[in-house]
Amino acid sequence: MRKVICYWCCKYQGAVPVRTKTTNDRTFSELLKNLYPSPNLAMEVFNWRRKKADQGCPMTAEEYASGITIAGRIKNVDLAFELFAEAASKQLKRTSTYNALMNAYMYNGFADKCQLVFRNLKREQNCSSSIVTYNILISVFGCLMLIDHMEATFQEAGPVKPDINTHLLMLRGYAHSGKFYQMEETYQMIKHHVDDNEIPLIRAMICAYCRSSVKDRTKKIEELLRLIPENEYMPWLNVLLIKLYAQENHLENKLANFIKHAECAGWRICRSLYHCKMVMYGSQKRLEEMENVLNEMDSFHINHTRKTFFILYKAYSMCGKRHKVEKVVGLMCKRVYGIPLEASLS
Repeated sequence: MRKVICYWCCKYQGAVPVRTKTTNDRTFSELLKNLYPSPNLAMEVFNWRRKKADQGCPMTAEEYASGITIAGRIKNVDLAFELFAEAASKQLKRTSTYNALMNAYMYNGFADKCQLVFRNLKREQNCSSSIVTYNILISVFGCLMLIDHMEATFQEAGPVKPDINTHLLMLRGYAHSGKFYQMEETYQMIKHHVDDNEIPLIRAMICAYCRSSVKDRTKKIEELLRLIPENEYMPWLNVLLIKLYAQENHLENKLANFIKHAECAGWRICRSLYHCKMVMYGSQKRLEEMENVLNEMDSFHINHTRKTFFILYKAYSMCGKRHKVEKVVGLMCKRVYGIPLEASLS
């Protein structure tokens, strides 16, 4: 990575011919954007560029906007404001620099300051709000679950045409705040895009339905689950689904599928969940399937405990499998687990 940076920095050394200056500025801004995932490194590069400005290579508004954004990513909002003020002193105050400062404040949780910058932008005669501006505000209000404010911002955008990100942010806001009618209406508008590209948003919608009491929520959740690829299926979804199906009295029909999903996702399943599965099969006298759970535990290196053997003991006793009961009691004695009280009385 540093070699690539050095290459681009070297291209910037010395005087830049007028006919290539715009191209180089644009290229450098793209380089900074590509470095956003490594914000500290990006800031080093930006500071290098900032020093070059004193050597006859003036900064552009877009470069300042990138620097402000990077300062926000490294959680230095004071630096972000310093860069914004520096750009303004050089007559480089643009919509992009306002958006960058709003984004820096939003990223660091300063919702009030973000709104203040927006109000200052509205007073500017030479700058106007873009859809990026409104998207930032919508994101802020959505995260705060201030849905009235979020919707008012969407309406205020007026002639500024919303883009796909606008609708995605509205959908996220509705999901987080439990506004199911609006969530479903927005989802239908952009369903094709969400289904193919927005797995985190699908998970957010599942969370929303799990917290709700809306009609057919189980069906809706299962439809959304089918959209999630195996490699993006998060283990914590199983926790939500277990609670959901317990509330819906579907636990016996769904528990085995939960565990299978979790195993495929690479989640280390807790022993108690396997015990639940054993109890379920035992209560239904499905002894072979109950015994297969022991093999599943072994395959994931989950040790058998006293409770594991006690579940076996209860199931075999209920089904009248005397020889298997005696075998379990023998194993419990061997492991110094003691024996069930009823076994000692028989």
